[in-house]
Amino acid sequence: AGERRRSKTSLAIKTPEGKRAVTVMIDSLSAVGGLLNAGDFVDIIAHLSVPVSGYVSGPEAKKNNNTVTAMIFQDLQVLAVNTNLDEPGYYDEQQTAPSLKVTFAVDPQEAGLLAFADINGKLELALRSPNEREHQMVKASTWKTLADYVLQNQGANIRVPDDPDESKAKEPRIEKPYIQIFKGGKEL
Repeated sequence: AGERRRSKTSLAIKTPEGKRAVTVMIDSLSAVGGLLNAGDFVDIIAHLSVPVSGYVSGPEAKKNNNTVTAMIFQDLQVLAVNTNLDEPGYYDEQQTAPSLKVTFAVDPQEAGLLAFADINGKLELALRSPNEREHQMVKASTWKTLADYVLQNQGANIRVPDDPDESKAKEPRIEKPYIQIFKGGKEL
């Protein structure tokens, strides 16, 4: 009777106004190796299975798809890791666990998109410095963006597979000549 049970903060109280608490399962290695705390801010990188044709989602999409890697969210607040809302540093447990339940504060639109991305791919977290809150425009990661980055920043030219969508974009468009005829200032 001498030991008092410490009260925990409610997740609803910790959720910022205008945000929703959404939990996704992320493997420990993809959750910054399990070195994650409630209160941290992260970017979410998604490795998405994009159907080649149609709008099929879920497990069916993975059979006939292309994979796209893109940063889909930036500066999301981690509200909880597993059931830990307050205490920092359960690193030993988190690093040995195969996966972690990570709860984020997101707006309603992000909640639906996060759930959709979770169903249609694999999520990975990138931990942010607490002093950095701005967003950056980041291109989706493809063979071409990787080759361009390496060429620009390392001076190395790497050969990449042809992108079928890109070759379509390079096909010349044949436009028919168009002539306007005017008579007395009015188009005929």
